[in-house]
Amino acid sequence: MASLTDVAKVLDYRTLASVYSEAGRDNLALNTYFNMYTGGAREQFRNDEVEFVKLSRTKDPMPLNHRGSPARVVTPTGKDRAYLRMLNMYDVLELGMDTLQMLRNPDQWVLQDKGREEVAQQTTDLATRHSVAKQVFMAKYMSSQTIWIDGNGDILESSTGAVETIATGIPTQNIGQVPGAGFGITGDIIDAAWDVAGTKILTQLDKLNEAAEAQNSEPLRHIWIHRSNKFWLRQNTEILAMYSAGQDRLDNALSGDTFELNGYTFHFYGGTYTTTAAATGYYVPKAQAIITPDPGDGRWIMNADGLQLVPTQSGVMPTVEAALSNWTDVFGDFAYASVVDNPPRTQLFAGSNWLFGFKSPKSTFAPTVDF
Repeated sequence: MASLTDVAKVLDYRTLASVYSEAGRDNLALNTYFNMYTGGAREQFRNDEVEFVKLSRTKDPMPLNHRGSPARVVTPTGKDRAYLRMLNMYDVLELGMDTLQMLRNPDQWVLQDKGREEVAQQTTDLATRHSVAKQVFMAKYMSSQTIWIDGNGDILESSTGAVETIATGIPTQNIGQVPGAGFGITGDIIDAAWDVAGTKILTQLDKLNEAAEAQNSEPLRHIWIHRSNKFWLRQNTEILAMYSAGQDRLDNALSGDTFELNGYTFHFYGGTYTTTAAATGYYVPKAQAIITPDPGDGRWIMNADGLQLVPTQSGVMPTVEAALSNWTDVFGDFAYASVVDNPPRTQLFAGSNWLFGFKSPKSTFAPTVDF
């Protein structure tokens, strides 16, 4: 039989965490939409609820002062506090006695390899499902005012069956046809659908930037639409007029996943996931455009990892001191295994503590552009 050391190497929390993190990264790397807004440095928090200050650009000029006069007494700028909650995922998968038996047979390399493969595959599948949950959460956060969650912790497509809600903070006027009245603009900003060739998409985007400026938001630079709606831009009269070489040059410019024009970058993404109703869900809604500033240095969005205590060894500890020291702090993704009896089996634990939210909710527009 294999030594306990050999089995321990396969089930060591560092080994499993490495497999888990790599699988999660591979899955997330396929989603350019998710990567755009969650990349870069991440903060770390020990608490599940994070308090922060909402940010907005200060545009009030400071009054001038007469030379020789005492310093003018000014009032500190007002700051609104907000709270974001950590997204927690923590699951256990039980592998039967056959997997444990395979791991304990060093003289039968085929069996032992199968045992390792089974542990790695199950860890990978856990990581994949957790990374999909992150992607769905971010997609809902960017496109709506409310995220609905049912009693099982599943993210829903509508309020039906919801027992918990998470508010994103996106203002009502930043969604739908974006009524211009709240920004000092006459009529709806999205006053015509983007699938109509004569709609002035670039003009609408410029008005959205005017609206963002009116509410002290960051300048809007990125527009996400579903890949299948790329034809909106290909046939658009206003956009075609920007290309002196005509339709062929525009078609060529639109052949990739991004398209830059007039200070804006259009992104096309068609990734899907399976909803709780076993239907197809779209990360970028087909009827909406998700419009944001540059991700930048995190002025308007927040990404962070939360804390999980992970055991470094499994089994009965000889002393209380040993039991208390048998833990390590892991931020973000984690995975570890436990071998238990009655009956003998292997338990794979994996999960993630992850936070995504807006510091400045007004900086995101999610208008309905196909209606």
